[in-house]
Amino acid sequence: MTAKPVHLVFTLLLFAIHVKAQSGNQTSVRLGIGVAHRFDQADYLKRANDRRHIDANLNAQFEMPLTEKFHLTAGLNYVYFDKHAIDYFDPTAVQLNDYPSEGPYTYFPVMGGIRYYPLKNVYGSFQAGSAFAMSVSAKTSLIYSVGAGVVLPFGNHGGLDFGFDYGGGYEYSGYDYPLRLINVSVSYKYRF
Repeated sequence: MTAKPVHLVFTLLLFAIHVKAQSGNQTSVRLGIGVAHRFDQADYLKRANDRRHIDANLNAQFEMPLTEKFHLTAGLNYVYFDKHAIDYFDPTAVQLNDYPSEGPYTYFPVMGGIRYYPLKNVYGSFQAGSAFAMSVSAKTSLIYSVGAGVVLPFGNHGGLDFGFDYGGGYEYSGYDYPLRLINVSVSYKYRF
């Protein structure tokens, strides 16, 4: 007996989502999932031996419009830092320093922010949040990023979001400075 109302509510919910998706526009909610590659922006003159390479960054993002041009964002990420220091100018040099690396460093960042769309598919963004440590060598940290990007729409609801941002704040044990990163990302966005 209780299964029929649950099925009815579920069917009505899917229908409501479908109707909302059909009327999607710049003021519609967006959901996205993607991958990114981050580059550590070390001060090469002062700490060249401590450069680190980040191997993986997976992300999911929710975007809700306040107005046609201003959107709130909320996102979840998984960030994995390689446990070896890498010299970008000499890829054959795997370990640059005389002491062993403490990594890997893994984080679960949770961020919120705002996007401004000066043009329909071009945006500037700012986000801040916490990167929760998921490994012994990582430290839970306050993080931030500022960036820009473009969404290339296809179909009625889809789009590819190409983004670029600069951020920092990821802290890890044994060092007194947080990482500053350049992030290049691509994600699939679905607009309701």
